[in-house]
Amino acid sequence: MYVPEHFREEDDERIVALLRAYPFALLISVREAVPQVSHLPLVYDVDDSGKPWLYGHFARANPHWRDLREDSQALAVFNGPHAYVSPGWYERPGVPTWNYAAVHVHGRVELIEDEDELSTLVGRMSETFEAGDDAWRWAVYADRFGGMLEHIVGFRMAVEQVEAKFKLGQNRIEADRRNVRARLSASADTEAQALARLMSKNPD
Repeated sequence: MYVPEHFREEDDERIVALLRAYPFALLISVREAVPQVSHLPLVYDVDDSGKPWLYGHFARANPHWRDLREDSQALAVFNGPHAYVSPGWYERPGVPTWNYAAVHVHGRVELIEDEDELSTLVGRMSETFEAGDDAWRWAVYADRFGGMLEHIVGFRMAVEQVEAKFKLGQNRIEADRRNVRARLSASADTEAQALARLMSKNPD
């Protein structure tokens, strides 16, 4: 990923926050020089030794997982909030652009096909994405739906390299950044509003 130095994000807390807030990612690997891509929700977590991992699963009918059988390298692409920025919002002359945040995670994939491990994985993912008193819990329904585990292939991906680009107008003067934040905050688009909140947390 092309990352100019002033857009490079190195704050681990902000990077992990984006991975957790925008978990629907692209998982990419290469087979015979052809990119293979799956759209998957991925869960970021840290094991007892402090090592970070991404967890997810494929439909068994998806052939992509077969390319990852033997400790294959993959790339997970997470897209955070993004929005168009008009030069009309600047005090100084400028050109149209797009502000956004994106994180690329590179690492080795290990498949999970053991039924007990798959059950634990599904439980982990449901607990991550469910909330509230009426939250659906895999543990409650595992006996009823456990047979469906044969239709998925789980995986964990070691987080070995992270590239983060938060393009939030850091190359503009403070007045321009303030105006852009105000315009995005006032937008009816929730994505633009989320981008404004991210910009407000960005160090000037």
